[in-house]
Amino acid sequence: MKALAIDTAISKISIAARNGDKTVSETYDIGMRQSEILLPAIISVMEKCALEVKELDFLSISQGPGSFTGLRIGYASMKAIEFAADKPLFAYSVLDVYAEPFLDLPFIIISAMDAHMEKFYLKAFDNGKCIIEEGDHSIDNIMRLLEGYGTDKDFLVVGPDSKKFKSLLESGPKNTVRAVSLSCGTTDILLNLAEKDFLEGKTGIKDYDGPVYIRKSEAEENLTSARTKN
Repeated sequence: MKALAIDTAISKISIAARNGDKTVSETYDIGMRQSEILLPAIISVMEKCALEVKELDFLSISQGPGSFTGLRIGYASMKAIEFAADKPLFAYSVLDVYAEPFLDLPFIIISAMDAHMEKFYLKAFDNGKCIIEEGDHSIDNIMRLLEGYGTDKDFLVVGPDSKKFKSLLESGPKNTVRAVSLSCGTTDILLNLAEKDFLEGKTGIKDYDGPVYIRKSEAEENLTSARTKN
């Protein structure tokens, strides 16, 4: 298979190209400079993989939640490549991507990303099934949901902010908490998920589909606040 995947949900962006048995992956820890580096980086990775846009079978992207700017830039870039290649673009929750390698382990898998404002973007799984839906959760709400689920299993926290979340979680339920920091290498998982869906005949996202933010942008919050006051 010939494919391209990017993850721009956090400031550390990841890109991978696959050409048969060869996969080239690169990660760029560039702060807020995604717009400067993303397209040149995509071109560089594809060249190293000896892959051209017209040869692609499919594309894959993280749909969020995460950085508003990063997700918009990522979608704009991949939609342009999708149009040029005329091949399907598949999109996946980055929380599902973080959790994917660990779903068969005998733990409650908690996929977490710091959403700031004392909240986390979070999704939790047990035996591969979702037990806490993806959302913008406060720590107190997360504690209540986990305690309400009532399990003796240990917790395994995954994602770029797993260690921070682990330290907060240890003050709540008495379950043993472990943490694995997975914030790079996500594009290999995106490629695998998309290849499975492509081979099953799925068609990818629609032209009008965009990133999933979960939380409103600052501009939207300000607009809502202004309307409420009026």
